[in-house]
Amino acid sequence: MLVMGYTGDKAMRFKEAYIAEFNTMEKELKRLYSERQKWEIERQKGVLVRHILTDTIKMKVADSPHKKFMYPNYTKLIYKTIFGKGVKELQEQYGVKGKESIREYVTADELKMIENMEMLVSSLISCGWGYDQIKGFIQENSVKMLAG
Repeated sequence: MLVMGYTGDKAMRFKEAYIAEFNTMEKELKRLYSERQKWEIERQKGVLVRHILTDTIKMKVADSPHKKFMYPNYTKLIYKTIFGKGVKELQEQYGVKGKESIREYVTADELKMIENMEMLVSSLISCGWGYDQIKGFIQENSVKMLAG
């Protein structure tokens, strides 16, 4: 309030710079809020998609001692495909602690890519494909899938 009461050329330049900075800060806050909203939506969609994948595994995959490792294995495959890194590397990169999920640290666009890959895996499992067949398909087509 005090500064805005000053007059003169120097005071006017300061006021203009102050207002410009304030406007920049306001735009950035709006951008961050919008990104956070987008992230929240993708995170909620991701929870549903993850349930679809786990339910598909439960219903469509024959019982075996390895069945309980299928979801984690598909998750590792998806992360490796999207990020080019394993789970441990991503946990270190993002500083993931304890039982936190890597998904809490990625962007809304990355969450969307994870969802799309999980839906693809669910669909291929429903078509009767096995892990090795799905892995080969994803590895062969990952560049096209991630670009689209």
